[in-house]
Amino acid sequence: MGTCPLPLLNLMPLPLTHCKLPSMLIALTVLAVSAVQAAETAFDYLQDNRSIIVRSGFDLCWHTGSWTPADAVLGCDGTLQPPITKITAPPLMVVVPPPPEPETAPAPPPRCDRHLSLAGDDAFQFNETNLRPAAQATITKELISPLANCDIERIVVKGYADRLGAASYNQQLSERRAEIVSAYLTSRGVKASFETHGMGATESITHCNDKMAHPALIACLAPDRRVSIEVFAVRRQ
Repeated sequence: MGTCPLPLLNLMPLPLTHCKLPSMLIALTVLAVSAVQAAETAFDYLQDNRSIIVRSGFDLCWHTGSWTPADAVLGCDGTLQPPITKITAPPLMVVVPPPPEPETAPAPPPRCDRHLSLAGDDAFQFNETNLRPAAQATITKELISPLANCDIERIVVKGYADRLGAASYNQQLSERRAEIVSAYLTSRGVKASFETHGMGATESITHCNDKMAHPALIACLAPDRRVSIEVFAVRRQ
């Protein structure tokens, strides 16, 4: 008796008397093989009848209810990593340094400004420009000595005349008196920038009646024959 080989089933050969039976048996056998193949390639993903994983409209693979991360495949879920907790950084603390302490400006050095007025016949006699000894002594006592420890910035000297005589003459007389006083200060060692001004008969400080006798009027106008000295200086440190 001959045999009928069934190599797909890997079974023992059947007797030839059974070779006419295999049409249905072969169909069942092929179905069984297909089922085995499906079982071997089955994942916990939804598949079509070709064992191809079904994707959604967003190209995502459909999981079945039994899917676990261990069933993940490349192309669907790839190599899954443990979830990483998103660490939220604390808000950045901006440390604002305190404002710097305001710089205290050094106190200005104390000033030793002085003003002196030399008037009357003790300063200048009528129609003269010579500085009287009394006026020189006053300048030394009231200006030069107190300014010994001061740095003199500048000295302004103004000369004046009374109203007797021509205005142009009185202007020259007042200028000369201012220059004489400046020269005396320089001769006594005072180093400064001098400004001299002749004021003529302006800025009178007297109230004399022109009807007075001439000698009396000259004496009355004596305060107008004067020199003012303005010293600007700072105390030496």
